[in-house]
Amino acid sequence: MIPRDGHSCPPEAAGGQTTTETILLFPVFMLLVLGLIQMGQLATALLIANYAASSIARQVVRDGRAGDRTAHEARLRKLMTAGMKNGKVTIDMPTGGLMSNVTVNACAEIGAFPFVNYFVKHSIKLTMGPYISPTGGVNCESTIPNSMGPFYYYRQHPYYFVVHGKATARLNYQP
Repeated sequence: MIPRDGHSCPPEAAGGQTTTETILLFPVFMLLVLGLIQMGQLATALLIANYAASSIARQVVRDGRAGDRTAHEARLRKLMTAGMKNGKVTIDMPTGGLMSNVTVNACAEIGAFPFVNYFVKHSIKLTMGPYISPTGGVNCESTIPNSMGPFYYYRQHPYYFVVHGKATARLNYQP
């Protein structure tokens, strides 16, 4: 005999299905939550890297010379938000006179979250491994092989993303 509410079993006997579904969907939920947080962190880091490159490019134009690289990297480190580390700056300053452009590249590492790391590592095969500069650390060049736009994923332990910001300024610019 089926009770009037339509259930054929008592409510305390139906708990196993809910628990099983929760256990099965929890990793998907964590991937979604941590993936959204990781994308927000990467977007913020990209904005900071672009702003730092633009700020350093304005300073180079104002000074008329590339100046001290450690001072520019200190400026990038002051701007970096939580999660950003190992900031690098490269400046390409041609000797062509007033009508030439100066290009500043600013890069930083962002650690990959656990579920996001596993998903990205196994789903994106373009980024095959480290791209390290000869002097050690992140290489901050204008073109990094196997990058995804301004992002590069390091697929070996420790897993991280490299965010690349870039700014170009004309040397005859007067702010």
